[in-house]
Amino acid sequence: EGELFSTVMSAGASIGAAIDDWLDRYAANADDAMHEMVCFFVRCAGIKAPFPRELFADGPQHAVEALTQRVLDENAPLAMPLKSKRSFAGTLRDFCSLLVKKSMGTIVDDDTLVDGWIAWLTVLASVQLRALRHTAALLGLCLGTALLAADARLQADLDK
Repeated sequence: EGELFSTVMSAGASIGAAIDDWLDRYAANADDAMHEMVCFFVRCAGIKAPFPRELFADGPQHAVEALTQRVLDENAPLAMPLKSKRSFAGTLRDFCSLLVKKSMGTIVDDDTLVDGWIAWLTVLASVQLRALRHTAALLGLCLGTALLAADARLQADLDK
């Protein structure tokens, strides 16, 4: 459940290789890969509570409400130490930028993926847990910036 997170956040890890592996998993099974990406979003907020596939299948609103309640009920710790010299925000920015660049012309053109990112991040950004809200807002900004940069590159190529 936390393979993508562990790989991306580990010291000396290749974000590009982690993204390539995730893209392969997305091509093989989009639902499982999307679940893994949402788990990544949740883990980035420092939440270690499990986010089972069954909960994910309930859709963003219900799943995030249930996850939030579980975290509040269990008094789960939200802090997570990084074993990396990279900054957390910088790592997320690099991850989002590279994810969009590597998926251009393939899965970014898949409306389901981008719509899924937007749906999950929107719900995560509106919950009562500050860690989830702030992390989802950061991820949304990073992904939005990367998508806009990709669009600008495409427009520039079309104008040539």
